[in-house]
Amino acid sequence: MSQSKLGVSLDGTRVYANAVGDPANPALVFVHGFSADSSNFNSIFDNTDNTREFFLVRYDTRGAGRTGKPSTAESYTSDKFAQDFAAVMDAFQLKRPILDGWSMGALVANDIVCYLPPGTLTGTVALAGAPYVDLSVMAAFDTLSAPIRMAMFGEDPIAAEQANLAFNRYYILIRNDFAGDNPAVTWEMRCNLLGTASLMRRDIRRLVGTRTQDNTKLLDAAKQGFPLLLITKNCDPAVRGDVLANALRESFTNIQLKTVKNGSHTLFLDAPHEIMGFISAFAKTV
Repeated sequence: MSQSKLGVSLDGTRVYANAVGDPANPALVFVHGFSADSSNFNSIFDNTDNTREFFLVRYDTRGAGRTGKPSTAESYTSDKFAQDFAAVMDAFQLKRPILDGWSMGALVANDIVCYLPPGTLTGTVALAGAPYVDLSVMAAFDTLSAPIRMAMFGEDPIAAEQANLAFNRYYILIRNDFAGDNPAVTWEMRCNLLGTASLMRRDIRRLVGTRTQDNTKLLDAAKQGFPLLLITKNCDPAVRGDVLANALRESFTNIQLKTVKNGSHTLFLDAPHEIMGFISAFAKTV
């Protein structure tokens, strides 16, 4: 049975979250990417096979979807994202879940390790993303779209909106962000991705996209065996999986690497069964 709740973060921001399955099962918390929302995971949450083993939870990060949208820079600091996650855990009484972050959503693991008690997470899964950013990680990301991304965060409102449209069309339509002939990706889901990517306000998009983090505690945890599963793909226009894997190997002593053949940046849409299989196997080892 699906249940939705509004948690309340420490600063009063309401956090929309949704869950399916048996709360007695191990919990997986899915975090969406930049300029997206939790509805992008519909295909995973609508498949009852995925709830036989796990309690599935997802939420909209601050500024996105049905979660609150404060408009100050102070509202988008790393600790606020950690507090939002804590609110979701409280809402569903979660104990040591595994975080599954897609693209920029993978960074929330860093917020949690930095600001919540040790052991909050059992481990983390990075879906076409990384749990932290430094120069070696940034080298894996697409340089062709860098000028578009910079314009998205600029002061000119018209240029920023044009850049956002160009960015999403570049990946989702022109570069074919998911396999065009893949029956697993419905027309409704394609429209969902384009729609959610267009809904975030320009000022919030800038605050979310330019926020900073302190990597110190996460890198310490990585050296001490904090578990990471990195799932990449060989046809992703946004991230070079081999470069990202090499960068994260340098930091994590307990890392598992998986690749989706012919997968795109939205690899959980291209190959949902394969992705859940990887996550299930990882969960059994942590």
